[in-house]
Amino acid sequence: MNTSEFARKNLFAPLGINDFHWYQDTQGIAIGGFGLRMKIEDMLKFGMLYAENGKWNSKQLISADWIARSVSPSLTSEPLYSYHWRIMKNIKEEDAENKTFYAMGMGGGRGQYIFVNQKRGLVAVFTTIISDDSLLPLQWFNNYILTE
Repeated sequence: MNTSEFARKNLFAPLGINDFHWYQDTQGIAIGGFGLRMKIEDMLKFGMLYAENGKWNSKQLISADWIARSVSPSLTSEPLYSYHWRIMKNIKEEDAENKTFYAMGMGGGRGQYIFVNQKRGLVAVFTTIISDDSLLPLQWFNNYILTE
């Protein structure tokens, strides 16, 4: 079974994601690091799955351990980065459970965002076609949604 079929059966179908496209290489293998297109509401479902530590409708689709590892910084880059998730650095060290992490994609890694803050139960999806400053959604999220 190829990657796309595996994801369709074990992840996307249980989430109710039926309309997606995952680019493939010349051998027909889905490109794991990029090239996945889906609707905004399906991006939101994926974020909600992460907000709930891998559970969807009381069923564990992804292990909670995998979720935790995938959003824990594994590189010392700025912003903090792990498994294609970026971790916002605006949190205080003593409040590490209140971290916000996000995925971003399209056009060089920008244009689509899935933001998740598990402690707050917050999931937000932004999409944009702004080409001159595609990081604006990140600033908007910081300035208007994360304000206390």
